[in-house]
Amino acid sequence: MVSQRIKDARAHAGYTQAQLGQRLNTSQTNVCDYENRKALPTLERLIDIADACQVSRVWLITGAGDMLTRYSSAVDIKVDSIKNRIVMARVASDMSYAAINRRSGISLESLRRWELATNVPRVDLLNKYAEAVGCEPAWLILGVGASPLKEAVS
Repeated sequence: MVSQRIKDARAHAGYTQAQLGQRLNTSQTNVCDYENRKALPTLERLIDIADACQVSRVWLITGAGDMLTRYSSAVDIKVDSIKNRIVMARVASDMSYAAINRRSGISLESLRRWELATNVPRVDLLNKYAEAVGCEPAWLILGVGASPLKEAVS
């Protein structure tokens, strides 16, 4: 769970909730809510937490890999890039919205809005989407790791 990884990252960095809140320009209450599953931070906030605690962005967001493996700060989390990866993963899986909905429970309307970039998906739903279409959550969310696209054979 991302809430436990946030707590682990904070402990690794040696911060209290208040100290991490100060580094993130937010309150101790918000950090407490993240750690106690009362609030789910945005992707951008998770990146900020990973950077502040000097842990892997991929690990913090997806749980994949090692907490201490560092990735470049150039990891692409812009909404348009996530939208593009969502589309690429669906196309690579050759699945319809309806099939993804059946596998993941994500509403058809949400799937459409994600591809139009009118809504930013929550991390937990992106993990479900990745599982449904058979791609790595780290690639879908951060663009790190193996792409689900098949290599063109010439």
